[in-house]
Amino acid sequence: MTSILDRLPKVRGSYTPNDLMARHTWFGVGGPADILFSPLDEQDLATFLADCPDDIPLIAVGAGSNLLVRDGGVAGVVIKLGTHLTAIRHDGTLCGTLKPVNLCGMKKPKPSRITTCA
Repeated sequence: MTSILDRLPKVRGSYTPNDLMARHTWFGVGGPADILFSPLDEQDLATFLADCPDDIPLIAVGAGSNLLVRDGGVAGVVIKLGTHLTAIRHDGTLCGTLKPVNLCGMKKPKPSRITTCA
């Protein structure tokens, strides 16, 4: 059986398997995320979102304030935006930090991935 990690696209940021979400929340609670992804920059995030298989659940988190994660953890990929990306904006079609980047990237839009940034 192929693991989630084996199915994820090549990125410049980092993937951390089974990372305890308690380390990423202000309340210090939460079980493991299957995979924690820390994108290096907005282009790295755009590439990931464009190439990630549609059946893998994605959840975006920031600094972890006002976030409770169950002890059972999180299935799929948690995208940690606060590590390298410290701000994000969304105008309905584009997301970016310093300049707009089409996070659906590209050739074949994935509308479900746009809402991850909202």
